[in-house]
Amino acid sequence: MSPLRTLRQIVAPAGRHRGPRAGHAPERIEVPIDDLLGTWPTPPPHAPNALGVQCWDDCPLCGHATAGLLHTDGFTCGECLTTKPTEEADQ
Repeated sequence: MSPLRTLRQIVAPAGRHRGPRAGHAPERIEVPIDDLLGTWPTPPPHAPNALGVQCWDDCPLCGHATAGLLHTDGFTCGECLTTKPTEEADQ
């Protein structure tokens, strides 16, 4: 047999798909989705190395509820970056 003919038998021609042979079904591996994804990550109570936690509160300067940072000195608005003291934040 010529080397070219042997090569054609080993390598499938380009542009032509050869499916599974009759009687041979592809192997199916079933894995539960939880095993693939793992456990659901639990977010930390605050950002790593942060001194406070994120929260929503009313800002006296913005006039509406905004996301900000609650820390030991009070609430810092995420919009205008003003800090409301802890006494006002508790009321």
